[in-house]
Amino acid sequence: MNIITCSGLVRKVGRRYRKNRLRKKVVTLPPAGGSRAGHALLAYRLEAFTESGRKKRLLSRHTMFMESVMIADVLLSLGYEVDVIDFENKTFVPRKNYHILLSVRKYFEHYAERVGPDCLKIVHLDTSHWMSNNAAALMRCCEAQGRRKASLRSYRMVEENRAIESADCGVLLGNDVSAATYAFSGKKIYRLPVPVCHLYPKPDKNYSAVRKTFLWLGSRGFVHKGLDLVLEAFAGLEDFRLIVCGPIQKEVEFERAYFDELYRRPNIRTVGWVDVTSPEFLALANSCLGIVYSSCAEGQSGAVITGMHAGLIPVLSPQAGVEIGPDFGIMLQHLSVEEIQFEVRRLSGFPVARLQSMSLGAWSYAQAHHTRENYVERYTKILEELSGFRPPADETIPSVGETVA
Repeated sequence: MNIITCSGLVRKVGRRYRKNRLRKKVVTLPPAGGSRAGHALLAYRLEAFTESGRKKRLLSRHTMFMESVMIADVLLSLGYEVDVIDFENKTFVPRKNYHILLSVRKYFEHYAERVGPDCLKIVHLDTSHWMSNNAAALMRCCEAQGRRKASLRSYRMVEENRAIESADCGVLLGNDVSAATYAFSGKKIYRLPVPVCHLYPKPDKNYSAVRKTFLWLGSRGFVHKGLDLVLEAFAGLEDFRLIVCGPIQKEVEFERAYFDELYRRPNIRTVGWVDVTSPEFLALANSCLGIVYSSCAEGQSGAVITGMHAGLIPVLSPQAGVEIGPDFGIMLQHLSVEEIQFEVRRLSGFPVARLQSMSLGAWSYAQAHHTRENYVERYTKILEELSGFRPPADETIPSVGETVA
């Protein structure tokens, strides 16, 4: 076994050991001044509470680590003593009288059955409903198969769960399209803005020079997130440029199927994974006009929000879960190669003054809505509204047609 393989194995074993240890751990956080509201159980990402040496890196790696800390802080500020467990701790048995359960979808039903009927059960939703997500994911794979003559698996299938059915209400990262996938439940769905791990300065770029350069940014699940469509679109836009940022080599089948577009087209540059908190990413963003993202199902795309914070004009699908206005973005409707080509050309043809206005508009909207401060403020208001509610043993929260924007 060579040194590289051996070190990779050590890292893999280390990750497995840490995960198994986390699944059995409970971290108790006391509020300042003592518990005034009771006990809350939070099931999300425990690493940020237990691995102090990695905390800074974790909080900048993905918003779910940051959200876990912020949700706990909100509960503490409202006077709850908070027990935090890992969201994959399926063996947890409550030994306290919890007043609030706040958990992500995985094992939500397991926790809900054990906290008792007088506990307010809130599911934290970061995807579309699993049935809608998985149907859209498989359809997108079928469409890619028809165009590319290759069967590409989906890396974004959501496990079957009865989280919303077991909850009194839901808190959703998403837009109206995302929320509509939960409408069947009759449960009230509160809406939240995705926060970002890093803020960027006000965009200042040469819009005339960058008007034909666009970015695709995302993690695994490339067919689900529409990278296949975007690559095919730009392969036919030889006078335009596309920069691809994502861990392409983690999906070998996709890389093989789109090898020509990813590595052999002079107008497409594949950078690979990039740290969005780095100067390198900001330089890439400043060299581009917009971010193109044609996802088939999301809660709310953090990649698009990150791009908007960096001054990129969004060209995206409604299913990306992001709210945009016509003054700072373009909403795709048909999610086809031809539509992406048409909208990219149309946007690029706008006068420089309008492009600058749209870029600043995207940045300003993200600055006003998608920040840690706004996330905490909105979560606090939601929990304050719900804090007086205790569901009777044989009932659930009444159905409400309107979502809280």
